Amino acid sequence: MTRIDVYHVGALVDVVATVKTGFGLRWSTEMHDWLGHDIYFWEDISWAEWWQAERWHESKGVGPGAILAASINTDLLLDLGSRSDAGYFREEASINLEAIQKRKNRPVNDRENQLFYLDCEVANSVQKRLADAGKHGLRMPFYLGKSLTSCGNFFADQHLQVCLWNTESLQDLRYISQPDRLTL
Repeated sequence: MTRIDVYHVGALVDVVATVKTGFGLRWSTEMHDWLGHDIYFWEDISWAEWWQAERWHESKGVGPGAILAASINTDLLLDLGSRSDAGYFREEASINLEAIQKRKNRPVNDRENQLFYLDCEVANSVQKRLADAGKHGLRMPFYLGKSLTSCGNFFADQHLQVCLWNTESLQDLRYISQPDRLTL
């Protein structure tokens, strides 16, 4: 069992309620979410600090944001950075992928604008089966922006995200309302 720290940015009122009761985080339900309709966490606090400082107000348009810090057992996550877990995800996702792509109004990704409609549909389609297999969420590396080389894979803004559909696995809940440092 390996425990990792994860960080979520949410409305201050929701984060404080979650620390007190264990409940209160809002699911992201955007149709273009990377890993489906879940609650998104970063593994590196500097990404959460960046999101809170630079993107929270413009993306959410609500009151002050805060960072929820917690820890989670990685055994409860399907880790798409692991070859065996990625293979399992591929098998589960392929069950619905063909049907999703055949729809009249099928979802299409727009990677340049970070709109992952197809990815969201696929992730949503496997959530119940993964939950039935004892998984509480997905863990995956992401990269943003353009590569440092014109046709390469050197993405300076690579980071790990955890997306949970079951938050019961979170432990050591605490919140950070004003980060001490902003590193990005």
